[in-house]
Parts: sequence; C-alpha cells; structure tokens
Amino acid sequence: MAEDSRSRFGELDPDEPAGHDERLSRQDFGELFEFSPMPMAVYLEDYHPAAINNAFSELLGVPRETLMSGPTLGYMHPDDREAARSGMDMMFAGADVPPTAIVRMFCTEGVIRTIEASASVTYGIDGTKYLLMIFRDISEELWNRGQ
Repeated sequence: MAEDSRSRFGELDPDEPAGHDERLSRQDFGELFEFSPMPMAVYLEDYHPAAINNAFSELLGVPRETLMSGPTLGYMHPDDREAARSGMDMMFAGADVPPTAIVRMFCTEGVIRTIEASASVTYGIDGTKYLLMIFRDISEELWNRGQ
C-alpha cells in the first residue's frame, strides 16, 4: 500500500463523527479497491476487465497486466465458462439471478481452485454498466469437508 494512504486510513478516529462534506474521493476509493484483501474485479458488458485488484492477481498468481489483457474467462475451467458467460449476460440484462456462483479457476502452475464469485451490477457516472465481482477461494474449505 502506498505510504500516504496507509497513514491516512490508519489514523481515522472511530469516535470522531464524519462531517457531511467528507466524501470518499475517487483516489481514496481506488486505493481501497486496489489494496483490499478481498480479491475483486470489475468487468464491462463485453467481458473485458475494467479493473482488477492486487488480491485477485495474487489469488491466481498471475500479474495484473496479464489478467487485464487476457481473455476474461480464460482462467476459468472450460466446463464452467458457458455458465459463467450466461450468468454475466443475465446480470447485465437485469434478470433476477442468484448473485453468487461457484466456479473453478486455473492458477499458477496449473493448480485449479474452487472459487465462490459474488457479483452485482453497478453504473458509472456516464451510465456505463459494470459488473463488480468479489472472489473467495473455497478450495480448502471443500477439501476439509471431503468434497
């Protein structure tokens, strides 16, 4: 995390009420997204990533630049790709679909992880639709349950 953001966020006083004029700036939001411990990505309707945070890059063990330029569903197990594409399409279309799905994703050295992906559609200031996705590796949890 950038030195200035760590100190700024680390010095917030929970007992001090926030003023009405104190809003999260775009830069602050970007830093919160970037350095969140939760793996996250934002996708456009054409399936291309608009943003990928460090935690998602670390989860897959793939540099962010590679994830940003590669095929969005390319790291997903081939048997899960069509359902994922269909789910993304339905969410962008406004269909009432479950916001969470389980998919298998390829990580470094060919390791396959089982990932719980939670998604929601959000809109940019200009009306652009985005799909915000939060990922959680449930591989170990499933392994411990014998599944």
